[in-house]
Amino acid sequence: MRGTDRENIKKKSFKKYQGLLDIENARRKFFISNHEIHIDAISINHVIPWSFMCSDNSWNLVYVSKEENSSMQKIITLLIIVLLTQPLLADEQPKLKKGAAYHGKAIKITDGDTLTLLLIKTQYKIRLAQIDTPEKRQPYGNKAKQALSDMVLGKHIKVKIETIDRYGRYVADIYIDGKHINTELVRVGAAWVYKKYVKDKRLFDIEQQAREDKVGLWGLPEADRVPPWKWRKVNR
Repeated sequence: MRGTDRENIKKKSFKKYQGLLDIENARRKFFISNHEIHIDAISINHVIPWSFMCSDNSWNLVYVSKEENSSMQKIITLLIIVLLTQPLLADEQPKLKKGAAYHGKAIKITDGDTLTLLLIKTQYKIRLAQIDTPEKRQPYGNKAKQALSDMVLGKHIKVKIETIDRYGRYVADIYIDGKHINTELVRVGAAWVYKKYVKDKRLFDIEQQAREDKVGLWGLPEADRVPPWKWRKVNR
């Protein structure tokens, strides 16, 4: 390839893909057939059709050759988009198994029924099973978050995985020293029993007692005691 052609390809390619290149410490290799394309934002390296490779902060933006057709351009474009938008192989999160129990540390509280678990060196978003707490913008939302924080934040917890929800969170039962935290949130009036997903029917009796004792959210005016699943339908 002549120098002028190489420079033209460099300018054309960078203009075409520059919006996709805000990537740090990337390392990935992708093969199509037995050939490689090296991608570097600084310079155009040797181009051999039908694969794609990028290394740490080194991206070559190229077309396969002057003779490539529009179909091949589309394939290369698709490869770049897929590779840059997917998690890096080295950083993929190990999956937790349904039905298995794990021991880790609660390092962050998102709201009254969601926390971040640190397991070894990996963080997982955990959604407490069978309960639903007020959203942050609902009455008692911040207090429900504080209730969960007081119980688990900074502590080592046992997490028993039930399933994965549509947001990618692990739905789980949480325990500290044998105490079921999901149940405790209902007991102190920080959570509703989530009727759609409840499995332990005893939770209804615990919720009823909290209602009668007017603890937590049950001490609010009736108009402010809107179940979160109903509130979300109206406010999202």
